[in-house]
Amino acid sequence: MIIAGRHEVPDTCPQACPYRGKSEHIAQGGMCFRCPIMNCGGDEPLLRPEDYRGDWAEGWARFFEEMEV
Repeated sequence: MIIAGRHEVPDTCPQACPYRGKSEHIAQGGMCFRCPIMNCGGDEPLLRPEDYRGDWAEGWARFFEEMEV
């Protein structure tokens, strides 16, 4: 998925994500609530991918790239 017009992130949560499945990250205010996959993915996204914050998009793209998904 392309977010903020130019940053590529996976369409689904990678198995290697260190936050995946941990309740403290899925709870309101946790890391998953900032993640573009959760915000921009799925059938009814909370936010259009092009409207995702550019500075966050850059950080998340780097996060996923370093994870080698």
